[in-house]
Formats: sequence, structure tokens, C-alpha cells
Amino acid sequence: MKKTLKKLVCCMLAAALFATLLPALPAQAATKSVTLYVGEQIYFTDYGTVSKAGSSNSKVVKAAKDKENNRHTNLTAKKAGKATVTIKTSYGTTKLKITVKKLNFTAKVLSVANGYVTFSVKNNTAQTFDKLLVDYTFKDAQGEIVKQDSEVVHRSVAKKTAYESIYVGSSQAELLDPDACTVKVTAVEHDPSYIYKDVSSKVKATVKDEQDNGNNISFSITTKNTTNERVLGYNYILIYDAADALIGVDKMTLYLDKKATNTSTNGYISKYTYPTYDHYKIVTQAYYSVRDKKW
Repeated sequence: MKKTLKKLVCCMLAAALFATLLPALPAQAATKSVTLYVGEQIYFTDYGTVSKAGSSNSKVVKAAKDKENNRHTNLTAKKAGKATVTIKTSYGTTKLKITVKKLNFTAKVLSVANGYVTFSVKNNTAQTFDKLLVDYTFKDAQGEIVKQDSEVVHRSVAKKTAYESIYVGSSQAELLDPDACTVKVTAVEHDPSYIYKDVSSKVKATVKDEQDNGNNISFSITTKNTTNERVLGYNYILIYDAADALIGVDKMTLYLDKKATNTSTNGYISKYTYPTYDHYKIVTQAYYSVRDKKW
């Protein structure tokens, strides 16, 4: 688990891999307010060489010079509270007034079926996140751990529920006790210099050309972005049995320019994979982000 989190943190600190990290601040911007969440890690730079970096409360926010890049200061949100980070570089001194908030997610396992463990993550905060790190522990009826690891969940929209399925294989799935399986959000990622806007209600998904071929259901989904912004998100395909119990989830990535329409023809549900299949629902979640003018 710790290795996975460390790996995610390293990735989060690589600007070439993640464009959603805190961007470089101009040298003249001497004081900025930043909101982070427990477990979040970002870096700050004004492009000058860092001579000193410190936090007024290292139990809330840890600040340290990057050992591999002398122009970066790494910031780690440790616990809820407030702290001021002071960074001195060859270009001057910058103060970051940082507020750290608690993680607030409701994560639970929904089903174990067909070799998959399906779980949901309800984002109870007012913040949309680009990524979540979810630690999971799957146990059998005797309480023995069958599988334990971490999973990255992308695009968690504020006040909404994200879904994910993890393939564990039929043999392992048969051992699992759903009531003994747990999932928990342990870290998040967003860009604190951007404002995120939920536009799920303004991105319309329509199912077309549905065909029941006996062994499978195929269909296409046409998604229309009615906003004037480029949006990201998912069309979740939630798969249910006759008792309306969720038995699986699939998802189609959304990446739509303003006013754009996209048709995906690869909607597919195998009745071999889901022998108790009865019906499905499409849930669309989408958001965009714009630079905060205060930055």
C-alpha cells in the first residue's frame, strides 16, 4: 500500500505526466491562498533556485526542497488545519497561506460477481478531484485477506458517486465475503489554482441502436456537450440483475470540446460475463475547470 502511494506521489510531482498539478506561480505573486486535502501532494515553483522552505505548522503542511529539482518546493498536506509556508528563492520570497481540509468520502463494496469486485466512492465534499487513491482489502468469510492493494479512481465529481470494478479472477472472487471487503480513499489530486464546475446536467447521453443478440447487448451512446467549455467525465454503464442489484459497471471516457457531440459505438454487455443480467442504466458525470482569477 505504501509503495503504491509513494508511486502515485512521484507521478503527481511530475509535471510532464499530470497537467493538473499546481502550476508555477509568477514571481510577483508574493502571497497566495491554497486549499488542499489531507494526503494531497503538490509542488510550488517561481522558477528560481530554492534556498529555504518552511512551514509554520509542519503537522498540518510539510514543506521541503525537492532533492532532484532545486527549483521546486514539495508540499504535503498532513492533517486538517491552517499553516503558512514561506519559500525563499533567487527571485524573492513567497508565502502560501494553506488550508488543509479532511477527506470526506463514503466508499463501499457493492458486489462480487463474475470475477469482479465493484465498489462506489461518494464524494461528500464540494471539490471535484482529478484522481483519488483508494486502498482496498478483500477478505473471505473467515476474515483472511485474499487481496490487498490500491486503485486509482479518476474524475470524482463533487457531491457525486464514482464507480469502479477491480478484476480479481473467478477463483479469488468465489472466496470473498462482500461484507468483509473494505475500500477507503487515502489520497486525492486536484489543481488548487483552478475552479471546477459540475456540468453533468448539461451533458446529454442518448442510447441508440440497441440490439439484444441473445448472448449480449450492444448499443451506441451519443453524448452532447451543451456548454461553452471543454468537459471531462464518464458515461457510467451500471449493470443490474432482476432484483435491481448492481452486478457490474463499465464506463466510457468523456472528453468533449465546447458544443461538441460524440458517438461511441462500443456499448456492450456480455451475458456470459453477467449471467444474471436484467437491465442497465447510463449515468453521465462531467465537469470542466478554469483558472481562478485570484491566481
